[in-house]
Amino acid sequence: MSNPWHERRTAATVSPMTYPNCGGVVDSRGSSPHDSMRIRRARSSTTLALLLFGLLFGLAPPASAQNAVPAKSQQQGAWTTHAFPLGADPPDHAWLARGSARIPLLVDGPRGLLKTRRYLPAGRYELVLGEKTVRAQVGTAKQGQAAAARLDSWFSGAHDTFRELSATLERRGRFHLALRLAKREPHLGAFRGSFLSESWGPALMSARMDLAMFRRRVLLPPRPKALEALGALADALAKRRAAWEACLLQAKPGPDPGQNAAVEAVAGALLQALGRGGDLSAWREGPLGTPPPICVKGKTFDDSALGYSLTIPAGAEPAECRDPVDRLMFRLEGVLVLVRVLEYPGVVDLAALRIRLERDAFERWRSYKQLSAIEQPDGLRLEFAARLAFRSDRVGQTGNARILQWSRFPAKGQRAFLLIALRREGEKLPPGVAALFTPKAFVIVGGK
Repeated sequence: MSNPWHERRTAATVSPMTYPNCGGVVDSRGSSPHDSMRIRRARSSTTLALLLFGLLFGLAPPASAQNAVPAKSQQQGAWTTHAFPLGADPPDHAWLARGSARIPLLVDGPRGLLKTRRYLPAGRYELVLGEKTVRAQVGTAKQGQAAAARLDSWFSGAHDTFRELSATLERRGRFHLALRLAKREPHLGAFRGSFLSESWGPALMSARMDLAMFRRRVLLPPRPKALEALGALADALAKRRAAWEACLLQAKPGPDPGQNAAVEAVAGALLQALGRGGDLSAWREGPLGTPPPICVKGKTFDDSALGYSLTIPAGAEPAECRDPVDRLMFRLEGVLVLVRVLEYPGVVDLAALRIRLERDAFERWRSYKQLSAIEQPDGLRLEFAARLAFRSDRVGQTGNARILQWSRFPAKGQRAFLLIALRREGEKLPPGVAALFTPKAFVIVGGK
């Protein structure tokens, strides 16, 4: 049975995972209920301007920092001039350095000048004066702290984006390969089209563009090893995509690509450069890479690897899911019922999970209009209206729908179990479907 409901979205929809100052943002959903990624322009060029130029406009003449040569910075249009005092006996050549990277200054009498349209973050640097090296301070200490916080946020977002690119590719590849090996319908069209071509590929390209823009616009950025690892990750992920395409999409299927060793090696270097430890589990497919059990009407659907179960009514019409996050789908009394599992690595606070889910619902569904939101001790119950396409009637015809979404969280957080019922606007929720939205029918247990 094909899915009679279709969430109509564009590639400019939102995902929970932001990559600051870049377009590329990824999550575990796709541009249809069967896709496992979506892309958005998470932060517009306005956000990029806030990072690259916002601080520059705030650079007042800095106060002298202890044991550091203070620079005077002046903004004129798109140009900023930083003037560093070189002392009474200035050298012929001077450089501004951070770590092993350095840029030359124009020696103008007792000053070393740097005139640039690029963003030089406020903070501490080294001033190389011939054989002598002294400390230099750009901006005030407070401005330096603000710049460091913004740059740390960028690196954190970049890490999250590449981590999700890796996890979703592995998850989808393992999911479709396992279906094929089990002689179930592998849904390779969904893997090739809505996932690779429409979502994952553009997301990787967007991440590459953002990284290139960061390098082009930021002078002497911190964490050079992290920047190097991010660039290497983009290349490694492109090769990993080719390996999965050779395995799944060639006329003669290729071998299992095996463990994602190349990506994980670079990811480990990135984690080390960011001081995040060495846990790479969130970069892998996780339990979502294993296809769910086969749905049998009248029985309990037990997805024990993830930690939930649902009682399936005898009158249900089951359908196979094409996306690893969509674990169960069936039609009951004219209503489409769906169980979706979303991963939120690192999000352990249940209040934060509720915020993420409300935002995701707003960003995921076209013409979203919230009707009610009820917080519960272990979840969130949302009811909203949206604009959908009804594939079962006439392809492409759109209509208003009413969606009931009950999200439940495990005690440790980091995951949400969504029970979703979709029906036409104006239709009542049948009693048989309403009975599913109870703790007795929809049970949350352990899970990996």
